[in-house]
Amino acid sequence: MKKTIQFGEKEITFSSNASIIYIFKNQFGYDLLQKIMPVISETLRGIQTVLVEKQADDKFLDLSGITLGNIADLFENIYSLEATDLMNIIWVMAKANNKDIKEPEIFFAELEDFDVLDCFKELAPMFLGSFISKKKMEKMMKKTQIVSQ
Repeated sequence: MKKTIQFGEKEITFSSNASIIYIFKNQFGYDLLQKIMPVISETLRGIQTVLVEKQADDKFLDLSGITLGNIADLFENIYSLEATDLMNIIWVMAKANNKDIKEPEIFFAELEDFDVLDCFKELAPMFLGSFISKKKMEKMMKKTQIVSQ
């Protein structure tokens, strides 16, 4: 999966594939899953809370509107990630697309109009899609609906 984002006059294409885990470990010295799995769990708990509250208000719970994009919005309320963690993930996704991407400090210094949260929110659905399959997402939603009844 790929996505191109404009930063000032510069376009960067990001990829999310299996290589991001190796690139992350080689660059930063620890496993990406150590950081991201607790965040994914926290995000899924947030979704469950929203669904339970919504079902209390509605007679019929419509799960069709929940997407990876909606889930990305929940990242704004997760405080277990630092800005540098998000920037590391963003950099790794750029590096996965272009092996000639410069070191993180230089890469980010050269970007105009860069907002870490906005950028990560744009990339999060693609990033999460690498870790959460559509089938698992649907299974989690069904489980949440059963739990919340």
